[in-house]
Amino acid sequence: MLLTALLATLAMPLIAYVATGYFYLPPLFHPMDDLFGWGLEEVQQKRERLFYSRWTLPLAATAATFLLFPWRGWEDENLRIWVTALCFIIAWRAATQDIDLSEPKPHLAERLLILLLVPAVTLYPGFLFLFLFIALVPLRSWEHHTFTTLRLLMLFLGVWIVGGGSSTVLFLALAATALPYVRAGIGKLQLSRDWPLANPLELLPLTAWLWGWRPFSAQTTLKISHLLRPLRFPLQLGNQFFEIGFALVLFHPGLALGFLAASLFFHFIVFLLGGILFWQSFLTNLATLLWILSASDATLSLTFGWVQGFAGIGWIAFALSWKKAYHTKSLAWWMTPSINRIWWVAEGTSGALYAVTNDYLDPHERLFGQSLPHNLSPKIATKHIGETKNRPLAERLNALQNDPDALKAAMESHFYNPLKGNRLPLALHFFEQFFTHYNRGVQKRVCPWWVKAPLGQIFNRAPWTVFQGQEKIKALHWIYRIDAFTESGPIVLHEEKIRTQFPELHS
Repeated sequence: MLLTALLATLAMPLIAYVATGYFYLPPLFHPMDDLFGWGLEEVQQKRERLFYSRWTLPLAATAATFLLFPWRGWEDENLRIWVTALCFIIAWRAATQDIDLSEPKPHLAERLLILLLVPAVTLYPGFLFLFLFIALVPLRSWEHHTFTTLRLLMLFLGVWIVGGGSSTVLFLALAATALPYVRAGIGKLQLSRDWPLANPLELLPLTAWLWGWRPFSAQTTLKISHLLRPLRFPLQLGNQFFEIGFALVLFHPGLALGFLAASLFFHFIVFLLGGILFWQSFLTNLATLLWILSASDATLSLTFGWVQGFAGIGWIAFALSWKKAYHTKSLAWWMTPSINRIWWVAEGTSGALYAVTNDYLDPHERLFGQSLPHNLSPKIATKHIGETKNRPLAERLNALQNDPDALKAAMESHFYNPLKGNRLPLALHFFEQFFTHYNRGVQKRVCPWWVKAPLGQIFNRAPWTVFQGQEKIKALHWIYRIDAFTESGPIVLHEEKIRTQFPELHS
């Protein structure tokens, strides 16, 4: 089993190349410095020159599986259900995401095809090559919240190709699931050994509220922050034990169930406090948990044990060192009581002002909810929802939480310019194209809101009325603000309009 797991792991670059044209997938296909995915398109055009069409390799690989091992179907019904669930998680988001109004290509055929490929994979696993191509290339599914789910599908495909069984898939699934949590735990340990005690967790709901996650009023959010204060150390210590301890997941089924259940609780708390919804990871981990509960004794005995446990730790260490294939994030920082960011405020033809929140900019909702508001600012001291890796800065800002003037001065003393490369011209071009197409009446939604898959960054509230397509837009204002949350409530430390764009208006 362990040899099969190693072969399947080493096959991942080949599977990635067949699906995308990359042996090693980049961190993102549509990053801040390439919003339009021109790098991905260049690779696809190269594939067209080499193989006639970007579809050639995934179609050929699918056909080859039928020719080489047509008899190799599903040996385990639980495995079939698990893979189908993972395919559905990816297909739901890929098929129902909005059309990108900056370059409105509906991809309706691909959306329909990926939905049809879910039952096709259920019938025969070889269809996964085609599924992965459509999900990753035209339907841009390669993003932070889908990394684990897509990697599990690739690892399964590798195991299936080399002839491995259910226990090998489960072994790799648990090791790969543990990987990002272990990396995050190590990151916090590297940040500081006393992170569980020193990081002010209670500030998270306050700055998330400022950023746009507002399930409760400002006063209720402040009360929640007060309730969290005495729980800071036990919650964060437990979180660190959970993340690093996840490496032990393959020693016993009980440990696996415990860590998977803990991950569900962890993602729920992150969403409740911070508005970040890792629903793909939540459902993927739930599917794996249910698989273990229903797995046969034979599968469990081959998957878990002392040898498998140490092998799992070895696999995680190997994956952490193989950075080209696994872009894990440390996810470690210090919280502060203040944020600095750009708000995009649309001015309608009536003169009304509307905040353009990240959910309206789907499928770029993560970038505009997490990275771009501060990375497009002229000057910043903190990042997303008030995070910083600078401990002295965090301690200074936290000490000045209730002194607005001193807090603003402290932030200004640590300002730096985050603008790099072509981020700003790309963003300007993005908004110009987005609202020009919007004003022309180009279709944005492909399904009703109640059918659409959830987003990952739920920052859909703002200091202005939220834009939901109320009217045509004659101007887009870039408003730079510094906000803080004091014991008296939220306050604005600074606000200025830094630029205005004028999209084309069409009658």
